[in-house]
Amino acid sequence: MKLSDAQFQGKRWLDRISHSTKQFDDWKHRFRCEKLDDYYEGKQWVESSGYEPYVTNLFYSTIQIKKPALLFKRPAFKVSSKPHLETYDPELAWKLNSLRQDMLNTLVSQNAMKFAENCEMAMIDSFFYFGIVEVGYCADWTQNPNAEHPELKEDYEENIIIGKGETIGDTYPLPENERIYIRRIPAHQFRVSYGSNWDLSQCEWCGYYDWVRASDLTSKDSGFKHTDEISVAPGNEEGKTYDPDEKDATQQGDMIKVWKVWDLRQKKQNIISTIGNVIIYQQDYKRLPLFGLKFSHRRKGWYPIPLSFNWKSPQDEYNEAREQLRTMRRRTKRLWQAMEGAIDPEEKNKAISGPDGTIITVKRPDGLQPVQNPSIDNVSEKSLIISKDEFNIVSGTSSEARGESDRTTATQANITNAKSDIREGNEREVVAEWLCSIGREVLLQSRERLTSKIWIELNTRIGAFGQDYEDIKAQWKLIDPIKDLGDEGFDDISVEIEVESLSPVVNEKSKVTFMEFLAVLNKYPQLGMNPILIREAAYRIGYRNEPVIKAFQEMAQLQMIGMIESAKANLGQLAAGQNTNLDQKTVEQMQPPTEAQLENQLANQGVPGG
Repeated sequence: MKLSDAQFQGKRWLDRISHSTKQFDDWKHRFRCEKLDDYYEGKQWVESSGYEPYVTNLFYSTIQIKKPALLFKRPAFKVSSKPHLETYDPELAWKLNSLRQDMLNTLVSQNAMKFAENCEMAMIDSFFYFGIVEVGYCADWTQNPNAEHPELKEDYEENIIIGKGETIGDTYPLPENERIYIRRIPAHQFRVSYGSNWDLSQCEWCGYYDWVRASDLTSKDSGFKHTDEISVAPGNEEGKTYDPDEKDATQQGDMIKVWKVWDLRQKKQNIISTIGNVIIYQQDYKRLPLFGLKFSHRRKGWYPIPLSFNWKSPQDEYNEAREQLRTMRRRTKRLWQAMEGAIDPEEKNKAISGPDGTIITVKRPDGLQPVQNPSIDNVSEKSLIISKDEFNIVSGTSSEARGESDRTTATQANITNAKSDIREGNEREVVAEWLCSIGREVLLQSRERLTSKIWIELNTRIGAFGQDYEDIKAQWKLIDPIKDLGDEGFDDISVEIEVESLSPVVNEKSKVTFMEFLAVLNKYPQLGMNPILIREAAYRIGYRNEPVIKAFQEMAQLQMIGMIESAKANLGQLAAGQNTNLDQKTVEQMQPPTEAQLENQLANQGVPGG
């Protein structure tokens, strides 16, 4: 039987996916990804019947410590653009970027998008595999995860063929605020082309599989093509076990596996049904809407070294040492030995059942002696300390971060914390760049694809001289994305995350840095006279909030202007022959100290008087 073009292309794609899956399985086995995921959930021993070994889950506690430092709970994006053509208008670009920025922050703050939740789940994936987030647009319920799926007749009526897609009522497109969506892709469902580059955009193709109800796939309103070539086996038996991770499965009950693949050569997105091996959807795209989070690259291939891979050995060592101490403690019990005939039966019963401090009578001095248990050596206790220290080293966390006291000196602890902050800062930069790339794609897709007007929240920026807090208000504006956001040079925008949107842990450190910056400016006010000097001082300290730095510079300049005006007034009074405060200070400074002043100065310096 001759295959149709959709089936021929679909089969070729599934063959490529099967080949790349072997590479993925080798990588997953090499780095024990499934085992690392089990460790996070506390499954750290080989199961044995009737006994649960001791587990101290350092994986879970360490990730809970790292999450507040890496997560951006309320990301606030800043949008800017770069000059590209002779027609570039700075004033127009500033106005457009203000609207773009407000629109982006409005979209990511909507509950329907679940921006922070999806990014958090993908970040947790990166500890054991890698994180993947998809940014998409769809006004139909078939592909948008935020949509409400229609009711199916097979769920409510009898004698309905399973998988035929018969729905109850009409389906409607999504409202405008749900058209742009964010989706976290489970890492074990993602694949890249064989022999891929470390950069996802340089790969041949990439994609992931998903499970879809057969009736959703074959419904007349689904928007999919060639569904008549899909032969769905009857399913949906009562109590049917559904395992989305079952290897090589194409159908489970009434669920069908489909692959969503982005061809980076032809710039086409394909959706392929594993039932029938047919392409059921295809469209062109401009940019790859998938964004991977990796904290370390391998020398070959795209798949990374999982962040928690090196945590496994010290975790195992810690659990084994703790279980050994537990076993020794359970085996140790108090025993007594009595010489025959040295204790009367009544006295023996009194010793067995009597309360603490019971006095018994013996016939011999050594008639009752305790049995010595073997002593517990300190090897296990040392193993606990060493394995805990090694875990802190490989995970980049300190004892202070865990709420524990350190055994090192204060100087050593400060050095350790400084190095941990550097490592943590690097990881935070990776997450920030990843979030910025996602935010940029949200903005680009909303500009290119939204067709209806949308309400955005406008935020007045702080910075005007004399502006009160009550004047800083938020308001809403209805805009047309196509007309109001501009078109020319739109791809040249860049997106950054503002300092105010960092996690609570980072905000605490930023407060310390801000106070240190204030102290330096108070000690060296001349730094504020020059923009290069004040920025050099701020960056050396680690403070990078540009609006605040600029405000400090403006205050220093105003202070300098006031000093100049005051000096001019004093010079005018001198020219008129009037006494000034400057004259008085000069005369006081030129007067020699009195004998009493000299004695007081010598006494304060510890020099005995004559």
